[in-house]
Amino acid sequence: RHERKVPLIAESKALRDLAGIRAGDCVICFTRMDVLLTKAELERLGHSVCVIYGALPPEVRREQAALFNDPASGRDVLVASDAVGMGLNLHIRRVVFRKLRKFDGETARSLEGAEIRQIAGRAGRFGGRYSDCGLACGLSPDDHAVVREALREMDDSQDLVPEIPLRAALFPLPEQLDAFGRALEEDVGRFLPFAELVERFVQISQLSPRYFLARAQNVIELARSISEVRLPPGEKLTFCQAPVAARDAAALAALFSFARSYAEAGSVAFPQLTISAMPASITPRFILELEEMHKVCDVYLWLAGRFPDAFIGVEAARSTRKLLVDRIGKALQLPLDMDAEEESKEGFFASEALSSALG
Repeated sequence: RHERKVPLIAESKALRDLAGIRAGDCVICFTRMDVLLTKAELERLGHSVCVIYGALPPEVRREQAALFNDPASGRDVLVASDAVGMGLNLHIRRVVFRKLRKFDGETARSLEGAEIRQIAGRAGRFGGRYSDCGLACGLSPDDHAVVREALREMDDSQDLVPEIPLRAALFPLPEQLDAFGRALEEDVGRFLPFAELVERFVQISQLSPRYFLARAQNVIELARSISEVRLPPGEKLTFCQAPVAARDAAALAALFSFARSYAEAGSVAFPQLTISAMPASITPRFILELEEMHKVCDVYLWLAGRFPDAFIGVEAARSTRKLLVDRIGKALQLPLDMDAEEESKEGFFASEALSSALG
């Protein structure tokens, strides 16, 4: 069991306003756009801000963490999503929850007490700069009351990390799904779309409580997105297991383009991506477009590892990815310029330039 070595204390009252943010604070948000909006608000208040969220390249997350941890950098405030706990050692004095609701991939919901404790537990880590105690609070009075109650439930012997029974993920191998597809199509006497094939496999699968089907719903959604591409079930399964979220328009467009090229030509070149020069003003849209292109590189390189003879642009993908990592890192070190149009968008879009490159 986890034993916390540094006390974790709820503040006596809500922060109420970002003007109360101080050095060593980490503001928690749950969307990329909220992270970037909060960064801009804090910069207008005179802070130099680092950001960490899951869609950033790992190299950029590490760079931002290093800047936040370095007293000489002057960047002593962090804005992060719940990815703040993704293998990073951070010197956080206080965790401030901007909101207590998140989208979990299916629906928007309130955080559970164990999740609040886990995120709040990033403050005051043993051996860090703030190892005397960690602090946590909500921005609004209502949210702060929930944070206080969640931490009140914690005693010295209780885990900060929720106890989840260990289960192993399973999914059929491509050759197994090929055999299943042939047998099922022979039985029903017709061609089965791949998404329907996977759905039927999921429906008849019987698993013990120690196992679960890994990413089955996401595989089905990706299968629907590339339903027009004709490939053997085993190969289509590999495409549908690529690191692509069904809500990510740019990554979906890339997946469809790569699958179509593979099916039609047997080879897939890396697309010619046009990377804009650093503009005079850095906007969230500029950063999100760079992240889109970085995701295209990641999807291409992931598929190249599974189809090495077909994906012939690996070196171009790697060099483009490296350039994008550098550009994103530099953009995040500059102040953000916000406008009303961008404040209303989350950022799951495929830019015109990227759509053109992917055909």
